[in-house]
Amino acid sequence: MKTFTCMCKYRRPGIVPLLATLIMVMVCPTVSADGVSPDPTVIRGIGHGEVTHSDLRLGDIARVLGGTSDQRTALQSLIIGRAPAPGKDRCISDSSLKLKIRSAGHDVSRISLNLPETMCVSRKSVIFSAEMIRHRVVQFIENAAPWPREDLKISRVQVPDSVELPAGPVTCRVMPPSRERYLGLVRLPVVFHSMGRDIKKVWASAHLQISAAVVVTRRPIPRNRRIRREDLATVKKDLANLPDDVVLEMADILGRAATQPLEAYTVVRARFIEEPLIVQRGDVVRIIAQAPGLKVSTMGEAKMKGRRGDRIRVMNIDTRQSVYARVLDAQTVSVDF
Repeated sequence: MKTFTCMCKYRRPGIVPLLATLIMVMVCPTVSADGVSPDPTVIRGIGHGEVTHSDLRLGDIARVLGGTSDQRTALQSLIIGRAPAPGKDRCISDSSLKLKIRSAGHDVSRISLNLPETMCVSRKSVIFSAEMIRHRVVQFIENAAPWPREDLKISRVQVPDSVELPAGPVTCRVMPPSRERYLGLVRLPVVFHSMGRDIKKVWASAHLQISAAVVVTRRPIPRNRRIRREDLATVKKDLANLPDDVVLEMADILGRAATQPLEAYTVVRARFIEEPLIVQRGDVVRIIAQAPGLKVSTMGEAKMKGRRGDRIRVMNIDTRQSVYARVLDAQTVSVDF
């Protein structure tokens, strides 16, 4: 039997090292940039996690081990849904988690998944009790109401049972309502603020009683009659049950006139009072006109009734011409010059 030996004649330089390199690439594991071969990526689920943020990430319910640093970072930060409400729990199944990982573009066949059947997470919270909110509301009313504190009675304060919010630095502020009298039923917004923004608003209410002295008539006062001190008295009443224009000081109405007949013990309102008529039709008055460095006057006859500050028509007795002048007092009117 003859034996033939085939001798390879390819001796081209460099071909052998190239083949050796290709073989090494095919049989050797991948190495990282620092020359160390990474361990296989492993995702190990935890039974229960806790979060403070609004998004639920993979790193909140599992530990990512092995792989490269970039792989671990990408997997740990993968958003898999919304976090539960503050103080609440949310659970996710292992099958749902696998689907989330696959949907994000990760090859699940190259990842070792060590997951319990169900993983749950809770969200940290801070609770403002009803008593705490009530204290803030009462404190705000005492400081904001324009009444002496000894005359103010706060009752029937209504607030939410409690307010649960995400954990973190949270402040609670009672906001001043616009055009509030702070009488009777008062509704106040309570705003919770965190990290530079308002995160929740609730409403509180309270009933305010103000015991204050108000002016009443002591005896009947006819219309247009000037009011004297002996016509008036003061009594304590709850301002919450009275109109806005109730008179609180006698000095504000002494010498003024009633716009309508007032019965005895009537609570006096601003609408019941006006300046009295101090000039009557036919009264003789002095007409004055003045400018810097100049003042002239003459006598005239009033052709209209008038109160202090009214513009009325008067006739110059000397010239018989009529002009309009402003009432200064019962004997004097002024012409604009």
